[in-house]
Amino acid sequence: MNLKKEMAENHHRVPITEEVRQALREKRLGFGLSYSGAAEFIGVHWSTYRKWETGETTQYTREIERRVQCFLTEEKPSMATLDEQEKSTRMMEKLIHRLRYTHRLCQKQPRLQERLAVRLEGLIDEILGIYSQNP
Repeated sequence: MNLKKEMAENHHRVPITEEVRQALREKRLGFGLSYSGAAEFIGVHWSTYRKWETGETTQYTREIERRVQCFLTEEKPSMATLDEQEKSTRMMEKLIHRLRYTHRLCQKQPRLQERLAVRLEGLIDEILGIYSQNP
């Protein structure tokens, strides 16, 4: 499967059923976790997790759905369950979120946006250059 298709499938929205909402709440309370504790395992912000339980949010991505199912089937939620690839993916998602936020924050300062873009381009070029030498 090519990368674009895989990314599109992972970002396809799926509904959060009432059964999933109840299961999330039961699992979280059963382990004595706060919203924050459960959210950390799944890799989302605590307020996002809370919105799932309360019904304020009605959909999430397939990638998040996979993480939710992992959380719901765990005997005892543990970050050790996540493999290194998953941890790396979560880290990149957080960085991309921060980048979007920073870009929006600088909307009224185009020079700052340009500096951000130039630095990112330079970093990406550097990484791709290294990768092309050692694929």
